[in-house]
Amino acid sequence: MKKRKAWNRGLIAAALLILGLILYQAANHARFKSSVPEISARIQEYESRSSEALKNSGSKNDSASFLNLAEQYWAEPETVSQAMRYSDTLSSFYRALEDEYVFLPLACKEELQSCRIRKNGPGSCIAELVINSTLWLDQYGSYLAPFGVGYAFNETAEDYTEETAVPETVKNGSQAIKLDCQQSVTLQLSETSGNWKINYSQMYAMNSSSSLVSRQEVPV
Repeated sequence: MKKRKAWNRGLIAAALLILGLILYQAANHARFKSSVPEISARIQEYESRSSEALKNSGSKNDSASFLNLAEQYWAEPETVSQAMRYSDTLSSFYRALEDEYVFLPLACKEELQSCRIRKNGPGSCIAELVINSTLWLDQYGSYLAPFGVGYAFNETAEDYTEETAVPETVKNGSQAIKLDCQQSVTLQLSETSGNWKINYSQMYAMNSSSSLVSRQEVPV
């Protein structure tokens, strides 16, 4: 009889433990679901503000302005997962701006087409974005964008050695390179000190095209 009572107590304890775990997961899932609009709004806010900050006006403060903004929306990850090994992080922006071959666009404009957010463990989520972006550049090559480093080249060049050659009209300041592209961006975010911040970003150009436009068309 004593063994049966002990066995019953064990079953009840196990059942209570399982029930508690189920309730915790349900509450955690409900809490995350209620956070999705906040996460989406934060991503859009960063995209809008960073597009405005990414301008090469010729001032020495241009880079600092963007980095100060990035610090508010990005957090350096504690560990780097294998899946995100080659992704951009907050420190990637600092390294890029120290690289003489990476430059700031003259102006940047982005429009978020879609944003899908899913849970990725406790206090973490994945956001999959599709973005239409327009950038005005004064050269071809590696440029800094809100979610990482992009690359622009002249698709009409007859030889690959001429893909990054800057046209004379761009060199003399009468024209600028206008780059239109659609990007697929995957973000990993975590909840840090009550705010959702970006840890990693993977950015792929789905399609792009460039053209020369009057320098006066570049947004100020």
